[in-house]
Amino acid sequence: MIASNKLRQFTQEVFLACGMPLPDAILAADVLIAADLRGIDSHGVARLSGYVRLHEAGRANMHAKHQIIHQTPSTATIDADGGLGLVVAPKAMDLAIEKAEKDRLALEKTQKEKELATEKAEKERLALEKTQKEQELEKKKKELSDKEAEFKRQQADVEYYQKDKTAFQETERSNIKYNIIADKIRVILSTMGNKGKISNSANPIPDG
Repeated sequence: MIASNKLRQFTQEVFLACGMPLPDAILAADVLIAADLRGIDSHGVARLSGYVRLHEAGRANMHAKHQIIHQTPSTATIDADGGLGLVVAPKAMDLAIEKAEKDRLALEKTQKEKELATEKAEKERLALEKTQKEQELEKKKKELSDKEAEFKRQQADVEYYQKDKTAFQETERSNIKYNIIADKIRVILSTMGNKGKISNSANPIPDG
């Protein structure tokens, strides 16, 4: 059994011998050793000889310079420049994770802004509702005040009418009493043979 660290060092040296830059050689060796350590032998160091043959046949660019040719906030298209997938794939994955993290933060920020906007709208709605209720309350208070004023006015009219009616009735009663007394005086004078006359006015004027 070969220790993983020795096998990793050997794999790196093979890639370096094929002209691969040291950072890429380290990355490629780590990918193959990780597959072996996870029990995925089909994608481990057993593939190393195949990569060497691709290099020798000129079908694999060991010093490839990959570049991003198009991207959006959440996606990217990468030109691998003919390099090995086990080198460019981890780099592409790192970029995808970075974009996913930024996009998630952007999504969270957007959601937060929406929540704040919703909260603001709800506060504005409640404030408007409160204002409308206050206006309705003031309107009802005014209506009640107007009704009370109208009731008092009507009550005052009734009281005035009653007083005026009472005064009129008192006058009528006084006139009736006076007429009764005047009639009695006339009867007495007529009986006594007195020719004097009694006026029906409030202040009778005797004859002569």
